Amino acid sequence: MMNPELRRNLWLEITPHRLLAMPVVLGLAFLALSAINRENAIETVSWTALAGFGVLTILWGTRLAANSILDEMADKTWDWQRLSILSPWTMTWGKLFGATAFAWYGGLVCLAVFLATAQATSIASPAKVALIALLLAVMLQASGIAAALHISRKGVPQHRRSVGFLVIIVVLYVVPFVMAQGIESAKPVIWYGMTFDGANFSLVSAALFAVWAVTGAWRAMCQGLAVRTTPLLWLLFLLCVAVYSAGFAGIGSGFSALHAVLLSLMLWSLGLTYMMLFTEPTSPVVVRRVMRKLDLKQWRRAAEEVPCWPLTWLVAAGSAIAFALLGAGAEPSTFLREWASTPIPLTLLVARDAGLLMLFLAAPSPKRAEATTLVYMLVLYWVLPGLLYAVDLAVVANLVLPLGSGNTWLQIPVALAQAVAVWWFAWQRVGQRLSSTRRADGG
Repeated sequence: MMNPELRRNLWLEITPHRLLAMPVVLGLAFLALSAINRENAIETVSWTALAGFGVLTILWGTRLAANSILDEMADKTWDWQRLSILSPWTMTWGKLFGATAFAWYGGLVCLAVFLATAQATSIASPAKVALIALLLAVMLQASGIAAALHISRKGVPQHRRSVGFLVIIVVLYVVPFVMAQGIESAKPVIWYGMTFDGANFSLVSAALFAVWAVTGAWRAMCQGLAVRTTPLLWLLFLLCVAVYSAGFAGIGSGFSALHAVLLSLMLWSLGLTYMMLFTEPTSPVVVRRVMRKLDLKQWRRAAEEVPCWPLTWLVAAGSAIAFALLGAGAEPSTFLREWASTPIPLTLLVARDAGLLMLFLAAPSPKRAEATTLVYMLVLYWVLPGLLYAVDLAVVANLVLPLGSGNTWLQIPVALAQAVAVWWFAWQRVGQRLSSTRRADGG
């Protein structure tokens, strides 16, 4: 029996008119380009077909995938979807390949034209390039669904542009790199000191992250359909992306693979902590639910309720401490020794920023908590230190922003003091909100 969600989307996306119009329009475009450049007509058509696949499936397809969620929420039909008997996996791949069916139809036509004309290009392995392009399209479309589900948890219509912005960033930075490695298969890739064929490495990388993207879309769908899951998959993804990224770091001169993995894990964790912090529900109500489960010693239910950002920050903190301890044993007067402890105050400042957001979320009117937090971060990281340095108050500036070279171990107590102070005020306000809520419930 066909997936009901897939069948519904196919009925909406695929019509006889569209089935006829897409190949006709593409054929006319290819004919026009070949007529303009008659000397290299086949090569022009081949490259255009590959670019057309990217435009249809990666750019347009990702937008369609994200909008399959956002449009339903904006049209107030998402609640009906949540009440259906469809499982999160059925809903995920039904939207992934159903809402984007027309984009895939045109993209596959382009890909067929590319494979038929690729002998006129300099591409050594057209089949591998085509497979890489397919996997990238799946990865980005699944990422679009996951991003839409995740960001929309704080309100759909106003965050539509945020999803588009994230998609554009991923497309601009990921697709050119992976496709370039696949096309220039003669150019080797060095990863953890080992040399790999560019096309093979890109193919395996695209497959790996396509699997992770689909898994992420499934997990986001579980949350959207109120199916409980633990953060274990998120932590495994964090470890995977950190180990993968660390392989491109320069290993040697005292900087080992372990240093690279720890530093990569810390940087990815901090970046994703901010992302999850500003997109996950992190209100006092969430804190109360987690505390309630902990009081009842329901550990699994507590893990299902806790947001991902505190766990991500804990991973960053552990990585920073381990990196600092390893760096402390490096040779004196080396770059690694001098900067070894810098990740610790950086991690503490991220904790301070999280406390600021919690402080504003626990306010009586928390509607603009995220924007207010971003303004405070701008002042604390850039405006205030810059003004203090400008009037030759470097000592005070270092107390506001305890980062930089020098004796970084002295910066740790300053950053810790800031984090503790902010979280003390935040926890006081959260306690007040929880007490008022209990009194209201009791009344």
